[in-house]
Amino acid sequence: MLDHTHDPQVLHKDQYGYLVYCPCCYGFQLSYGTFYINQSLADLESFADLIYRYYQKFANREEQRRRDIYLETPYAGFGLLFSARDLEILNTMLQSGLLLLSSKDTVSHQ
Repeated sequence: MLDHTHDPQVLHKDQYGYLVYCPCCYGFQLSYGTFYINQSLADLESFADLIYRYYQKFANREEQRRRDIYLETPYAGFGLLFSARDLEILNTMLQSGLLLLSSKDTVSHQ
């Protein structure tokens, strides 16, 4: 039996949620508001790109806290609702976490 030590690396953590990486599982866990996702790096980068595009689209909206921006999910009849402010916070979390991961990866390859 293999002994796996899960020692997650915190990439971002604040009052809104967290983004961690588990080197044992090669997985990323994101918790934000009322949802939690567990993804591969490729899936997380894709999700981060989607959030960034929505953030850019709604960044100048007057009603920053109106929660009516719908993101469809792969599950029929189930989606996520965000405000422009929610998107800003989530985008910051994802971008800063991925930037930290990238900088650690760059250092480890030198």
